[in-house]
Amino acid sequence: MSTGRRTLPIRYAPVAGEALDSWLEFLAARLHCRFADVLRSLGLPLRDAALAKPMLPRWAVLATAEEIAGITAASGVAEDVLAAMTLRRFDGHAVVIQPDQRRVERRLLWGRAGSRYCPACLADSGGRWQVTWRLGWSFACTRHQVLLADRCPACRRIPRVRARDDVQAPSPTDHEVPAVTTHWRTPRSRP
Repeated sequence: MSTGRRTLPIRYAPVAGEALDSWLEFLAARLHCRFADVLRSLGLPLRDAALAKPMLPRWAVLATAEEIAGITAASGVAEDVLAAMTLRRFDGHAVVIQPDQRRVERRLLWGRAGSRYCPACLADSGGRWQVTWRLGWSFACTRHQVLLADRCPACRRIPRVRARDDVQAPSPTDHEVPAVTTHWRTPRSRP
C-alpha cells in the first residue's frame, strides 16, 4: 500500500518514552524546518478547526491508524512504537479518552491539561518530553529522584497545553533558559 508520501530526508529514532509531539518537534529542529512542514509531510493536520481554544493535537492523544501508518511510511519508525508515544495505552487506567473527539476527559481519573516535567531529564535529552509526564499521577522523576515541575519557572505557564506554533523551526534561541533550572521550552541541541 502506497501512501504517496515521501520519506524524511534524515531519520532520527524517538527516545524511550518520548511523546509524539516532542519527537516531531525534535525532527523539525534537526531538519531545520518549520514544525508545520514536518506535520504536513507526515499528513498530520496543522490546525484543528473544530476546537474553539488551542489544545494538544488529537493525534498526540490518540492517533488514528491512518496517521500512524503515514508517519511510519515517512519516518521508518514502527507503528507500535508510534502508538506508544500517545496516551492511548493509558486509556481506562490512568486517563479516559473520549474516542470520538480524541481528547482526554480531564474530570475523570487522572486527566489533566498540559504536562509536568523533569528539568534534569530535559537537559539530559536535549529537550525531549516523556509522554508519562502528561499523566496526572506522574509527580516524580525516578531517574533524578525529584518532583516534576508543574509550571515554567520563568513565565509561570503550564507547559504543553497545546502544540507548538508552526511559524518557525524549534531553535536554541526560542526562549532564554533560566540559570537554576531548565525552561520548559528547552533548547534543542544541534548535531
